[in-house]
Amino acid sequence: MKDKRADNVTGLQWKATSRYAIRGWLGGRAIAFVLAVAFAFSWSATATAQQEGADKPIISVGSPVHDFGATWIGPTLDHTFKITNKGSKTLDIFKVRPGCGCIVAGKYPVTLEPGQTGDFPFSINSHKVRGRYQKSIKIMSNDPVNSVLELKLHGECKRYVDVLPTAANFGKIYGSEKHEKVLKVINNTEEPLELRLDVPKKSDFQFELVETKPGSEYEVHVTASAADAKPGMLRTTATLKTNKEAQKEIKLYAMAAVTKRFDVEPLGVRIREAEVKANKARAKTIHFTNYGDKPAKVLEATIDDPDVKVTVSEQTAGKRYDVRLDLPAGWQPPATGRMLTLKTDDKDIPTIDVPISGEGAPKRTADRTPPKRVSPEDLVGKPAPKFDLTTTAEKKLSNQTLTDTVTVLDFFSPRCGHCVKQLPRVEQIRKTYADKGVRFVAVGQGTDVDALKSKIDTAGFQGELAVDGDRGTSSLFNVRGVPAMVILGKTGKVEAVNIGNIGDLETRMTGQLDALLAGRPVPKYESRTAQKKPRKRPAMEMVGKPAPQFSINTLDGKPVSTAELAKHPATVLNFISPNCGYCKRQVPNVEKIRAEYEAKGVQFVNMSMKMGQGLNRATKEPWTPEEIVEEYNKAGSQLDIAIDEGNAVGQGFKATSFPTMVVVGRDGK
Repeated sequence: MKDKRADNVTGLQWKATSRYAIRGWLGGRAIAFVLAVAFAFSWSATATAQQEGADKPIISVGSPVHDFGATWIGPTLDHTFKITNKGSKTLDIFKVRPGCGCIVAGKYPVTLEPGQTGDFPFSINSHKVRGRYQKSIKIMSNDPVNSVLELKLHGECKRYVDVLPTAANFGKIYGSEKHEKVLKVINNTEEPLELRLDVPKKSDFQFELVETKPGSEYEVHVTASAADAKPGMLRTTATLKTNKEAQKEIKLYAMAAVTKRFDVEPLGVRIREAEVKANKARAKTIHFTNYGDKPAKVLEATIDDPDVKVTVSEQTAGKRYDVRLDLPAGWQPPATGRMLTLKTDDKDIPTIDVPISGEGAPKRTADRTPPKRVSPEDLVGKPAPKFDLTTTAEKKLSNQTLTDTVTVLDFFSPRCGHCVKQLPRVEQIRKTYADKGVRFVAVGQGTDVDALKSKIDTAGFQGELAVDGDRGTSSLFNVRGVPAMVILGKTGKVEAVNIGNIGDLETRMTGQLDALLAGRPVPKYESRTAQKKPRKRPAMEMVGKPAPQFSINTLDGKPVSTAELAKHPATVLNFISPNCGYCKRQVPNVEKIRAEYEAKGVQFVNMSMKMGQGLNRATKEPWTPEEIVEEYNKAGSQLDIAIDEGNAVGQGFKATSFPTMVVVGRDGK
C-alpha cells in the first residue's frame, strides 16, 4: 500500500524542481544550481518525513494482494502475509476482520516492535467459493496514517461437477399441464462421472436423471404440475451423489408458485396523492391472465364512475387481456373508493372486482378503529391468564400451583441474542431471592428441549425451565418479543412486567420483588413501550440520492451493478440474511408483487448479507452458498440471489438492519 508520506516528499521534489527549471530556461548556467537546490530540498524533506515517523508506528506489508490462481474445490487455500512495523513505536494490532465467513484467520501477533515482522496466516474454504472470487481482509492498527490496512485474496475455484442452472424455477403454474426444466450436469474432469439421484419421499416435483454423454454429461429433468396442489409455493430439494471425493454431494433446488385459474394484476389500484396534485390526465392498466386449460374472454369492464373511461384490449385470445383506465386530470376516488368490474364468459367466475382507492388507509369512522397492539404490560394488575406448563423436572406450573408464591416467568427463545445477555443478569437476582421463596422459571419458546437447555446452561441460569412448544402460554401473556419477564404476585395477579434486556433490570427487579415480599405496592417504572422513540433507519437517508457505485454477480452469474441500472425501469435490492426471521416473513409479500413487475422489466435481487457472526445455527459453521439458496427457497423466495461478501454493497446503501429493501430507478437514484 502506498505511503502518503512518500507522496509528500515527491510533491516537494516536484515543486522545487519545476520552480528552478523555469529559471533554467532563462540561463543555462542555472541548471547546476537547480539540481543542487533540488537535491538539498529532497534530502531535507526526506529527513523531515523520517523524523515524523520516528515517534510513530508504521504498518507495512510486502504485497497486499495474493493470487491463488486456478484451483479445484476441496483443499483449503492457505496464504501468509508478512507485515512489518517500519516505525519506531510499538505497532498494536487492534483487530483482524476477514471480509466473509469463508476466510479464517490463523494465529497472528497482536503487537510488533519497531523493525519486527510478523506472520498473518489466512485460509479459504474452497467449498464456499465458486468461479472467480476476490476476498478482502482488513487489519486495524494504531498506525495514525494507515489505521486500516486492506489485504486481498483472489483466484478462480473450479468445480469437478457443475450444475447449470443451479435451480429449477418454474415461476407461476396452474392446472394439470406438466412443465419441465432441464438442469445440465457437466463433468469438468477427464475421469468418468458417476451420479446417483436422491429425491425426498414427499416431493412436489418429479426428478429424472438422464445420461446424455456417457461419463461426461448428464441432465436432470424436473417436472412440475399444479393438478393436485393448492395456490401457494411448491419447493423440493434433491441431492446428486457423485463419485468425486472432493464433491460428494450437490443440492438441486426446485420451486414453483401455484396460482389461481384467473390471475389479475394488480389486485387493486392505488391512486397516489402526488398524481392528483400533478393535475394531469393519466392511465392505469390491469392485466388479466387465464392460466386454465379452457379459454376465457373478458367481455367488458365497467367502473362506478362516469368520468373514468375503460377500454379492454385482447392480447392473446382467451388467455390475456389488458384493461386500461383513463383518468381525467385531478381525478381521485372518494374515501369509500371505486370498483372496477370485469365481466367474463366463464360460468364459474362470471365477474372479478378490482378495488380502486386513494393513497393511505381509508378514513377511520366511529365503527372502524385500528387494532390495538397488545403487550404483557396490558395485564399488570389483572389476574394471570389460565395456563398450564410442566418444567423439565416434571413439576406442574399453573395458576393453582403458584398460589401464595411470588413467581418470575422469563420468556426467552434459543435464537435470541438479547436473551443470552439477559439471563445471566436474572441469575444474579435469583441467587439472592430464591432463598426468600421466589420461584424463577425460564419459559423457552420452541420444541427443541436440548437447544433450550443448552441456552440456559450457556447463560449460567440455575432456575427452572419450562417448554412452551407451541407458544400458547406466550400468546396468553401477550408476549410478542423476547426476552419478556412477567412477575406474578401471591394473589395470582400480574404485578410487574420487564420487557427486553433493559439497562436498569437489576434495580427494577430488586424494587419489585422487595415490595411483593413485604406486601407493599410495587414501584411504577416507565414502560418499555413509552421509552421507545421512533428512529429513522440510516438507509432512508439515501432516498433521492445517487446510488453508490457497486458491482456484484448473482449466483447464476448475472451482473448487478451501477452500470446495469439503466437497463431496467427499476432495480429492487432486497438486503436480507439467512439468519433473519423477519426476512423470511417478508417473502410472501415480495412474491405477491414480484411476478407482475418482473414482467415489466423490473429486476429483483436478494442481496444476502452476513448478520452477526454469520454462522448457520444448524452447522455452527459459516453459511455456504448452497445453504443460503436452500434457506431462501424454503421460505418461498424466487428472487435471484447475490452474496454480498463482507457486506460491502449493503454498507454502501446504509443497510444496517434486515430486511432493508432499496428500489433504484433507471436514473441511478
